[in-house]
Amino acid sequence: MVFSKKISILILVLFVSITGIQVAFVPGVKFNYDFDQFFPAHHKETQFFEEFKQKYGSDNDFLILAFETPGGVFNSDYLSRVKSMTEFLESHSSVIYVSSPTNTIRTIRDPLSGALFKKNLITISDSTDYNFDSTFIFKNYEIYGTLFGEDRKSVRIIAQHEEKLNEEKAKVLLQDIREKAEKEKLDMHLGGRIVAHDYYIAMSQNELILFIGSSVGLIVLFLVLSFRSLIGVLIPALIVAGAVLWVIGLMGQLGNDLNIVLNVLPTIMMVVGISSVVHLFAHYFDELRGGLNKTEALKKAFKDVRRALIFTNLTTMIGFLTLTTSSISPIIQFGAFAALGVLFSFILAMTVMPALLVLFNPPKIAKKSERKENWEKPLARFYDGLVTRRGRTVILFSLIAIGSVVGVLQIKDNNYILEDLKSDHPMKVDYAFIEENFGGARPINFEVQLTDTSRTFFDQEVLAELDTALQVMQSTFKTSQLVSPVFVVQNAHMTLKAGNPYYFKIPESKKDLSRIEREFDRFVADSLKYAMFDKDMKAARITGTMGDVGSHISGQMNEDWDNWLEKKQLKTIRFHQTGGPYLMEINNKLLVGNIAQGLLIAIVIIAFIIGALFRSVKIVLISLAPNVLPLLMIGAIMGFGGIDMKVSTSLVFTIAFGIAVDDTIHFLSKYKLLLGKGYSPHEAIRETYISTGKAIIITSIVLSGGFLTLCFSSFMGTFYIGLLTGLTLVFAILTDMTLLPVLLHYFSPKDKKK
Repeated sequence: MVFSKKISILILVLFVSITGIQVAFVPGVKFNYDFDQFFPAHHKETQFFEEFKQKYGSDNDFLILAFETPGGVFNSDYLSRVKSMTEFLESHSSVIYVSSPTNTIRTIRDPLSGALFKKNLITISDSTDYNFDSTFIFKNYEIYGTLFGEDRKSVRIIAQHEEKLNEEKAKVLLQDIREKAEKEKLDMHLGGRIVAHDYYIAMSQNELILFIGSSVGLIVLFLVLSFRSLIGVLIPALIVAGAVLWVIGLMGQLGNDLNIVLNVLPTIMMVVGISSVVHLFAHYFDELRGGLNKTEALKKAFKDVRRALIFTNLTTMIGFLTLTTSSISPIIQFGAFAALGVLFSFILAMTVMPALLVLFNPPKIAKKSERKENWEKPLARFYDGLVTRRGRTVILFSLIAIGSVVGVLQIKDNNYILEDLKSDHPMKVDYAFIEENFGGARPINFEVQLTDTSRTFFDQEVLAELDTALQVMQSTFKTSQLVSPVFVVQNAHMTLKAGNPYYFKIPESKKDLSRIEREFDRFVADSLKYAMFDKDMKAARITGTMGDVGSHISGQMNEDWDNWLEKKQLKTIRFHQTGGPYLMEINNKLLVGNIAQGLLIAIVIIAFIIGALFRSVKIVLISLAPNVLPLLMIGAIMGFGGIDMKVSTSLVFTIAFGIAVDDTIHFLSKYKLLLGKGYSPHEAIRETYISTGKAIIITSIVLSGGFLTLCFSSFMGTFYIGLLTGLTLVFAILTDMTLLPVLLHYFSPKDKKK
């Protein structure tokens, strides 16, 4: 494709103008780590959770502050500092409610007068009461293990903050808390949604710069080594940079933010977008080495590779677009924007690149005969040896395929709340402490509903069934103290009996139960009432925390719980589990089906494209083998290596397949072109191998190297996207340069003697 100088200048002016407009929208793209966007879209459980939050409030708008001291918590100086932190939180503008050992009040009923009076859980100013207070605390089920750690050397404060606190307010709150903890010399472990957001945003901003810088460095290095000319570096870099800016600018225009998935988009766009440019440049430079002038070389290069580039970019786009079949919004967005990025790269490669080459003088390039030793002779020798040992090659890859299938069957779907953080990350260390001493920081939520609306939660039969179920629930899910209607009634009963912990149980007397129901508003604070019961008191919330055990184990817990419910056949109540972590587990289960569906769609469509391109079912089957096998190999690495299927690793298969098949199409396109020129099948295979080998190897190394730069990430999800996709592309080089020519050699017609 050759433009006149006038058209070339016009194209460049248009390119600069559009790029300038898109750059203006880039600052509008922010970092967003709202985990609600990872819930399954339009799923009935997501809709139920939204209704649940409207009834009872959010399940995740709280902070957990755990403090430890080696000398034990019953120390007046230590408790005074904890009290100071509590009062600071209570006075903070972003905090709604604080539950702390130092502000917890025991409501006690005077057995003589019947009057209710309040007493602090701990009398901080009088250490002589510590023995009495500690005895009460560690005999009291709702306090021990909730506000006080099981090691008796730690305490926990739970601070509920404003719902969906914005980034600016969240930063201020966390900074204030950390400064206060430092001032009070409190050894603090911090957990909660806004803590994760704060860490993730800071890390993502740093890593985005790291990834882009690493990718640029890698791409420039390979361009320098491959083309050894200034325009061989600047023009491809300009094309790729333009495509990335167009995509990010479009995200800004549409109001889309970067998240834990989209954060890798710029890097992927850079390494994927360079492929088309490298193939074009390689052909252009080869024609120059063959003695053609600039115009002739440009025309021939575009003519020879244009069709292949159309189909390779189309297959890559299809790989990304199949991600839009997912039920997860960020993955849908990633697939759509990545596909647009490929399209933009292709458009710029077919317009801006030839326009620039028309305006610039060609570089001084050594003649073909002078450079022949660098690539052609080694590739020729390798090919000849490969054909000689083709039987061994087929047997080897057959064994690899069988072993890979075994490995794939070992993969399990699993995800953790903090799966994207390495084990030594400060936030993961904090969560481990909270989990060890306070039962965890992962919310667990159920709604319990009355099956008979004539009953109430003060009915003894209802409470008895609910209490039995709660004991099984706590044992099954290994939770901390569960706050429930039973808890409310038990606490009210203890208050009714002068605060005696012995009476922290469901009343045996209907008279006591009736009084608790009548005087419910006196016994229960409004904040707890509204967070626990729906308006008509026919449904209630059960909430607590559990360890971050992973969706695989929690899935087994859910199955055990469901089996118990089915076997028990409760008469008065029914349960419905919900919450953010529960929805994430549902999402992870859906992923396996989404991946299989998306990959199957990609394979079918790409097979159809290859069939239309070459009009041969045999070629379709030959082309799929060297591209499906790398996916099986990477699946085997996951299965044998214990790498779970989750949101991040699920992206690898469709992305890698759409990219890996490009080299196969380039190889087959050249093969078909040579057949059309009169080459015999086996001559065409050999010549194709030698002539396209360099471009395939270079582009594959750039692509795999670009993905492997993601391994520098502190996010394990990003690390695995980079590692697994990079390895898949490495495996694809091996199969394209070994298995593909061998299969073509086996199934091509026998050469006719000239």
